[in-house]
Amino acid sequence: MTGSTDGSALSLMVVTPGMTGIHDVFRREFPLMSDLIRAVADGDAERAALLAGHLRLVLDVVQVHHDAEEQFIWSRLPERAPDARALVDTMLAQHAQVHALEATIRDQLARWESSSDATSGEALAEAVDAFTDALVAHAVQEEGEPLPIIVEHLTPAEWGEFVAYASTAMPEESRPTVMGMLMEDMPAPAREAFLGSLPEQLGTFLRTTGAEAYAGYVAAVRSVQH
Repeated sequence: MTGSTDGSALSLMVVTPGMTGIHDVFRREFPLMSDLIRAVADGDAERAALLAGHLRLVLDVVQVHHDAEEQFIWSRLPERAPDARALVDTMLAQHAQVHALEATIRDQLARWESSSDATSGEALAEAVDAFTDALVAHAVQEEGEPLPIIVEHLTPAEWGEFVAYASTAMPEESRPTVMGMLMEDMPAPAREAFLGSLPEQLGTFLRTTGAEAYAGYVAAVRSVQH
């Protein structure tokens, strides 16, 4: 079974932003986190708690994104595109590697949050660096050969299932922040197209109150304390 050829087929114009947009969030947020963690003063428990919460949020987004891929993309392709089985296996192996490194981050994060000392902070930052290297390498490969295969072998409805799961699996209270992260580096036309695709009430919220709240959140997270 492949994507339909009746004009409702998937296209790279649909699939590529759905992958690269969230990958761009990861490419931005995790390197920032390493720098911000290293800048925390020894014993600054309040600052450590704020950054710990943000780091957990972005780690949760990675988990949701990968869960969505595994449920709605990688589970379907081996049967429909047998020649892509080795590539799918590579994607899944990279997921496993990324999430093993995530477990290390969460362990180091718990230690740093309880102590707020610089030594634990450096260990956490190093764990984030290793995780970032693996995640970005995976994202780069995923944005290459797999995307045309997804376009050929998934239907628009199945891609919609992937997007819907990835958009709603996070707790409701954190979704506006996640959407803010996703839109932050979007060019204005793409951001407006994205907002226009949402229910009107949600789009209005994200343009107004949600945008103000996200700006305040980002300012708090990214401020460097001296």
